[in-house]
Amino acid sequence: EKKYVQYDDGGYLIEGDQSIDILNEKLNLDLPHGDYETLAGLMIQDLERIPGPGDQVTVDNFRLTVKEASKRKINSVILRRISSDYPQHDATPNESKDSTMHDGDATASEPANKKSKSQDT
Repeated sequence: EKKYVQYDDGGYLIEGDQSIDILNEKLNLDLPHGDYETLAGLMIQDLERIPGPGDQVTVDNFRLTVKEASKRKINSVILRRISSDYPQHDATPNESKDSTMHDGDATASEPANKKSKSQDT
């Protein structure tokens, strides 16, 4: 029984209850084994909680993102293989958010500069 769909970019949409062994065999992956049997189990063990939609786990060279979940179950997961370059690119959006905050600080300081100019005149 097929419990996954391959995306054009090489990623997969996989049901959370899919066996790690079957994924490794059918999709030629090397997901790690542990005290779990399923993809959902791997994510729960890594996060130490039941994740919600959008939660991510990076395992070896794979990024797992919960697509659909209830309070008690992970229904589907997006799996993407990541290269060694990918984490650097992934850090960039966080840096952008930080620089956006700094831009906000600069904007907040502009009125102070305007006050300084008005005091000079």
